[in-house]
Amino acid sequence: MRTGVVLALAAALFVSLARAGPQYPALSGRVVDETGSLSAATRARLTAQLEAHEQSTTNQVVVAVVKSLQGYEIAEYGVGLGRAWRIGTKENNGILLIVAPNERQVRIEVGYGHEGRITDALASAIIREEILPAFRRGNLEEGVDRGVTAILRALEGTATPAPAQAAPEWAAQDYVHLLIFLMILAVIVGQFWRNARRASRGWHDPWGRRRDGGWPGWSTGSGGRSGSFGGSGRSWSGGGGSFGGGGASGRW
Repeated sequence: MRTGVVLALAAALFVSLARAGPQYPALSGRVVDETGSLSAATRARLTAQLEAHEQSTTNQVVVAVVKSLQGYEIAEYGVGLGRAWRIGTKENNGILLIVAPNERQVRIEVGYGHEGRITDALASAIIREEILPAFRRGNLEEGVDRGVTAILRALEGTATPAPAQAAPEWAAQDYVHLLIFLMILAVIVGQFWRNARRASRGWHDPWGRRRDGGWPGWSTGSGGRSGSFGGSGRSWSGGGGSFGGGGASGRW
């Protein structure tokens, strides 16, 4: 009896482990839409756009609109999907734009080879500024289209990366100039103070000036210093790329 119970539990555990992990959709093309959110015309246009980009650069970019994340975090789902589909070449130059309308989440998953070009900050900016505004208006197609365009521009080097933070009010050279000014001012004030003390100990006027009009302890002259202060329809598949979790996510 006990042996039967143990075997039954072992079998149940084996089945559970065998089913562990999300069930990914099949890679049917450069645009995979499980939800029917994208029109046929939009899918065809995006496919042609992504195919042309791949032919000119070898980068593989795929759009995936999925029914469910199956209880997983979209970051975990995304890296698993990228690895399962093997998006990108051996240079790991794949990018995934994943949209989960039912969970109202979106992610840009970046392959190893592009983590230097599409940083987490840039991926976040694309989601925040290009994709989410359209999604919040209820226009999923526009958001996907704008997201794809921004991703391709970034890969082609024509995007302007969003700064991680606002530019400082003062540049570095301004602080250098201020420091030099304060040092000169300190020398002048110090000399003036020493002269005043000498005057209080017997010079002819409170400024420490001699009768001949000279200033004790001073020599005048001029000088200068210059310097710079440095400051689809056809058969298609992934090419064997891999992912390590780079990218960014968003919600709406």
